[in-house]
Amino acid sequence: MNIIIYARVSDPKQAESGLGLQSQIDQCRRWIASQDGAVEQAIFSDEGISGARKGGEDHEGALDRRTGLLEAISSLEEGDALLVAKRSRLCRDNPVMSAVIDRLVHARGARIISAAGEGNGPDPASQLFRRIIDAINEYEVLLIRARTRAALKVAKAQGALLGQVPYGVRRAEERDEAHNRLLVLIDDEETETVQRIFELRDHGLSLRAVAATLNEEDRPTKKGGPWRHSSVQSIIQRADNG
Repeated sequence: MNIIIYARVSDPKQAESGLGLQSQIDQCRRWIASQDGAVEQAIFSDEGISGARKGGEDHEGALDRRTGLLEAISSLEEGDALLVAKRSRLCRDNPVMSAVIDRLVHARGARIISAAGEGNGPDPASQLFRRIIDAINEYEVLLIRARTRAALKVAKAQGALLGQVPYGVRRAEERDEAHNRLLVLIDDEETETVQRIFELRDHGLSLRAVAATLNEEDRPTKKGGPWRHSSVQSIIQRADNG
């Protein structure tokens, strides 16, 4: 069986640091080594590309951004398999997943395999398990987005009312003189880091492990120093208090 490996990281910092992609490829190669007759043909990847759609984007638009995935699909022939470390690496949005499956299974006669063993079989139980896993992956994205919005909402309110600029927002050039408070705006780069914090926590990392990962990915703190578990905890608490 010919195998095409596909790996994806959703965040630009992960792509720059190399964290994530190689571990996915290594996991896929271990799976190949455990299977008689499985042969690695090629590796494709998308770096810094979300597995879900952006606001207002349809599933075809989301696929168009995934050039690595499209190249992987184009290289498949009947009987081949697209191997991912986990199904979430393929995508985390059910309409996009359905479009990928249509292009693979229906159009090319290939199949998707998860090295983590997430419902690889053709039986009804495996099909059900795949759908459950895909639904959970989509739910995780929606949950992370909701928690990020909650944390940033609290940070923005704190910055305006207390005269401070918490992580996730930045000071605007003007001030609300009528209410004697700062005007603060959402900081896009810091928003990505807040989202990354919730993503890492949802994958079971401790506060110290999250801080270490942020430092490895060269993500700046508000003051430019290293991340500590206490600063990670304060951002999470904002969402919980929102």
